[in-house]
Amino acid sequence: MQNNECIKAFISFSRQNYYENAKQFEPELIDRISLGNFDADGNGCEYEFQVEWTCLGGEATPQLKIFSDALKCLADHRELLDELAQLHDKHFTPDELSRLLVKLGYKDMSDNPLEEVKTDFQRFQREIEAAINQYGVDHIDVVYSEDKIWGMYHSSKNSFSVTEDYSSAMASKKEIEGFCNTYDIGCCEE
Repeated sequence: MQNNECIKAFISFSRQNYYENAKQFEPELIDRISLGNFDADGNGCEYEFQVEWTCLGGEATPQLKIFSDALKCLADHRELLDELAQLHDKHFTPDELSRLLVKLGYKDMSDNPLEEVKTDFQRFQREIEAAINQYGVDHIDVVYSEDKIWGMYHSSKNSFSVTEDYSSAMASKKEIEGFCNTYDIGCCEE
């Protein structure tokens, strides 16, 4: 994994296509979110750790699990751990954690991402299409940074944003470049 681009990402067990078949092997497990530094193309990870939900005292209770090869996450994911500390003694749900992760810039790499993530990409696509229709493909670029993605109009006289800013968790660098190729528009990293 040393030469591959890694991104902060997560996978929700209950939103994987194999969930129903795999659930039989862990009947006590309600859900699991694996997160960490994943290969941007989905080919493994640098490391991962989990939040698992099991029934404790009659309630679905989250538990953080970190193996020794992922202890690096304590430094790399400080912002997330600070947010989780604010939830001390609260029984947050897998979807609530997923929303928090997306808000913090993690990419949802589940087979079936949260509807909000899919909706953001669809809204971004519509905004880009409207800008192309208004200004032409030669004047529209998609710009992405570590934490956001947006569309820009550019000409020799000026430039301005043509979309809202979206979380970079919405799509990987490779997906954004593929999107730009499909529409034959510029794509640049800030």
